[in-house]
Amino acid sequence: MLETQTGYSREYNSMPDELVTEAPAKFPGKVKLTAIRTKHPEYVKWENHWRLYDALMSGGAKLKGSATAVLTRRVAEDKTAWEKRLERFAPDSPLASALSWYSSELFSDEPGFDFAKKEQGGPNKEWFERFRKNADRAGTDLVEVAREAVRHFTTYCCSWVHIDRPKLAEGATLADDRQEENDPYVVMRSPLEVINWSEDKDGLLEKVVIETHRLGDFDIATGKRSKITDFFVYDREEFAHYQHVETPEGAKEDFAALQDEGRHPLAEEGIVPVLRLTVSPQLWLADRAGYIQSDMLNADSELSWAMNNALLAQPWIKTKKADRFDAAVPRDGVGLMLLEPEDEVGYLQQEVAILADGERRVAAKKDAVLRAAHLLPLARDAGTTSMNQSGVSKEMDFRLTMSILEGMGDQVKKFLIETVNAAAKAGGREIELVDIRGLHFTPDEAARMASTNLQDARLLGLETVTPTAIQYLRKVWLQSALADAQREVKEGAIKELEDAPSSKEEAERKEKLRAEQLAAAAGGEDDDGDEEA
Repeated sequence: MLETQTGYSREYNSMPDELVTEAPAKFPGKVKLTAIRTKHPEYVKWENHWRLYDALMSGGAKLKGSATAVLTRRVAEDKTAWEKRLERFAPDSPLASALSWYSSELFSDEPGFDFAKKEQGGPNKEWFERFRKNADRAGTDLVEVAREAVRHFTTYCCSWVHIDRPKLAEGATLADDRQEENDPYVVMRSPLEVINWSEDKDGLLEKVVIETHRLGDFDIATGKRSKITDFFVYDREEFAHYQHVETPEGAKEDFAALQDEGRHPLAEEGIVPVLRLTVSPQLWLADRAGYIQSDMLNADSELSWAMNNALLAQPWIKTKKADRFDAAVPRDGVGLMLLEPEDEVGYLQQEVAILADGERRVAAKKDAVLRAAHLLPLARDAGTTSMNQSGVSKEMDFRLTMSILEGMGDQVKKFLIETVNAAAKAGGREIELVDIRGLHFTPDEAARMASTNLQDARLLGLETVTPTAIQYLRKVWLQSALADAQREVKEGAIKELEDAPSSKEEAERKEKLRAEQLAAAAGGEDDDGDEEA
């Protein structure tokens, strides 16, 4: 029997011992590292590709530091030659240039924000202005956060943003909750940090696990530092923070200890406070062009090594006594060999044509990278193209580039709307972002086509024959011309156009009808006056 304590007296529980168990804790005090580090199958599938894509999209020192992952060691290549080739690796990253071009074009103008209810100031609008200027509590504005999102979905095909806020003290009031220091903030999470997640039958997130690494404090006596691994677990209501510390002497424990737990800022909404945005494969530039660039970098490294060797004197000796040569000149040192009168000596000279072919191959690979990144206009130049390109061909290439840019703009709008609205809910703010002005890159083409069609219709005398078509073309032109205007302006202008007559005859008919209505109203007033008299 188990002795249990009730609220008033002690009594014996008659339930069998094997059935009396405590409810398991939702977040245990300790978890094994092998358990909490379990990775999602999708993560396992793409992890190595993501790391390569990240280096290729970054360029510079990060790409040079990943030389062993990018370059391929040639068959039977000497270890010394391989190490020297790695040391001389000076990468050129067209993908990094493509990302910079798209990012600069996307945010060349500051985007505007339209809310569901137009507010003239007020605490909600003040909160948004603070959030826009300092979205991550580290001085990063909302546009820079969106730039990072662009880098994520062009590199990894997805972007994760974490919504959080400082934990309120026990007994905090509503006034404390609305203080500026308690505002919600966002943290951009690399897909390499979000190691595991689960979804419901509708594809909505149910649980997310994030793993981050940082350095701990150092010992002033030895200068050694500890390494800290943090694990953050979120479901739709609560969170848990686990931590594993590896001392300079090495890890002695294979578990992570619970540091904190509780309800997260979006618990009332019943959603996980980590948002995920996935884009189409056409916008996943790294996957489209990553391995083409890797091949280009290998060809460039081999060409650079060949040109370096071509500048060095390469002596050769022709002798009939090979055993005498092997004994005199060891493979790992310098030796002396006496030549016989019949021996021949000469120097190797690299064929210039071979080096020129290699240079053309590298240039063609670079063009292929930019073509896969939908930036073929940037690849066209006299040094890599054997024929001149017509103006029509250039326009067609650039039209595709602008379509991809338009798609990126749509994804950034979606990201900003979801992020701002989630942060507003986390902070208990009654404000809803419904549209983003700007990030629109093809209005001129639509407006030009509509204007041309209107002119053609007038020349053909169709304005009086098909007023419905004319009204439609006017609406298309208006929507394109006001693509970046405020929502209220666009809706008002379109309503005025729809209410306006579509032809001269219709305008005269409406004016005549209006005059008849006014006359009838005036006659009715006279009749009422006669009855009163």
